[in-house]
Amino acid sequence: MDKIVLKTSATPEDMWNSVVDALYGTDNYDNEVLRRLFTALNYHNEMERGLHEGFIENTLETVQNEGFDPFIRELTDALEYVGAVDYITHVRTHLPRLYHLSFQYQGALETGSEIEINETEFLNAAARADEDYQNLKTNLEEKITNVISEKKHYIFE
Repeated sequence: MDKIVLKTSATPEDMWNSVVDALYGTDNYDNEVLRRLFTALNYHNEMERGLHEGFIENTLETVQNEGFDPFIRELTDALEYVGAVDYITHVRTHLPRLYHLSFQYQGALETGSEIEINETEFLNAAARADEDYQNLKTNLEEKITNVISEKKHYIFE
């Protein structure tokens, strides 16, 4: 996808909705702006729906397939692109531990291992991360909306 077709009288809400619809409708983004917006928007939406526990659950397979470092690099690059720098620190602080605990738990389940996995440890780590996330001063949705508006000539036809 190179650009999204949009009516000329589109409101900021129309632009947001068009981007959301288009981004969730395809996995092929030739447009770097759209690719970064999708990554930031997906993070925002997953966090709004299920906070860290839901985000980890919904991205675990992707991280397994792509690798942790490339996944985090893509996410932090997208967050930097939309100007959500405080979210980068948050991601780097909390996600390594949460993914580690999730992989450890999943591995024990798959192998039938008797390794005791402390689910409480994951839930406590997720709760701390959720609290930190809720205390972030930057509004991620607002940052994404601003980039959509500022970069509209790269996004819309």
